[in-house]
Amino acid sequence: MMKLLNVRYLGFCTVLVLFLFSSCSNKNSAIVRVKITSANDSKIYIEKLNFSNSELIDSSEVSKGENSIKFTVKSVIEPTFIVVRVPSKGAITLLCEPNERMTLIINSEKFYDYTVLGSKGSQKTKELAVKLSDSKNKLNDLRVKFNLAQDEVLKSMIEQEYNATIDSQRTYNTRFIWANTMSRASVMAVYQKFDDESYVFDQADDIILFKTVASSLRAIYPNSDYAKGMLADIKRMDALVHNAKLKNMISQSASTIPDIALRNPNGDMVKMSSLKGKVILLNFWAS
Repeated sequence: MMKLLNVRYLGFCTVLVLFLFSSCSNKNSAIVRVKITSANDSKIYIEKLNFSNSELIDSSEVSKGENSIKFTVKSVIEPTFIVVRVPSKGAITLLCEPNERMTLIINSEKFYDYTVLGSKGSQKTKELAVKLSDSKNKLNDLRVKFNLAQDEVLKSMIEQEYNATIDSQRTYNTRFIWANTMSRASVMAVYQKFDDESYVFDQADDIILFKTVASSLRAIYPNSDYAKGMLADIKRMDALVHNAKLKNMISQSASTIPDIALRNPNGDMVKMSSLKGKVILLNFWAS
């Protein structure tokens, strides 16, 4: 009887250990269930988006018709950006929390008209993506109209609307950041781009937004690569702003120097502006 109890006790302990181990391992992971309807066979990839690079987590074949795929994202110890990508269709950015279970519903023919359930962070990234997509489409249309326009007045009106669209996007992102300073989605908001060369925030005063987001990150996740990466970026931005201000100050100072005209020892009248780029020694004296 005693041996039987010992066997049952050991069995119970083994199950308990396995359960606890499983619970601990699942605690720092996230589940992304993708329900995708495809018009043809393809492939789907899921990647983890770090601050300076991305790493492939998993991939799966997608058959024509309806598909249900489960992806497990391990080592999610802080809010993490995940990218779900289908070649030739596009990429969707999600924001998952530790131990989160979300469902992503996609129709490959209307790829960006997706639905995400069970993830507040991913709702925020979708909100940002939709607004930026609308602005980019409008800017593209305005560029085409501007190139086709012959009348200068019409071109000026199109240019004004173009700049107004950019300002509208900047205002939207600014309000989003101040309303979501504690959300990792704000990182996405400060780094959004209209194209490969043009960021939404590209003015010197915008650095305050970067500092606001970075301060929240550092306070909550001081060892995050996003916090470290943003602080490094801000240091570079500060240097660029400082150099630009210094250059502007020098330029303004130079423009206020009077253009003195005096005779040289040979009796020729010489303007100081004619000596630009040279070392000038002015010796003023009076008897």
